[in-house]
Amino acid sequence: MEVNAPPFSREIKEEIFEAQHGTCKLCGQKPICDYHHIVHNTKFNRALFPNLVPSIFNCVGLCRHCHDQSSHEYRITQEEAAAYEHWLNWFKNRRR
Repeated sequence: MEVNAPPFSREIKEEIFEAQHGTCKLCGQKPICDYHHIVHNTKFNRALFPNLVPSIFNCVGLCRHCHDQSSHEYRITQEEAAAYEHWLNWFKNRRR
């Protein structure tokens, strides 16, 4: 991840923490320590998927061990990311 890449907002972290009952999504036992981007938070991905990358749909709460050892298990394809981006953009424009 880039040094200056923006993290998830406090609100998103709180929503994920509550939805996952404060426990790691992978092991289900240890407390959440890290909030992992399913689609990497890079300049390229932020340009390609500007609605998805910073959204709650791109966030999963993990314990330190699972983040260090297994975060690669939480990835989606570029095609899946494009579909999510399409729908997020559609909802965003519909609200206007």
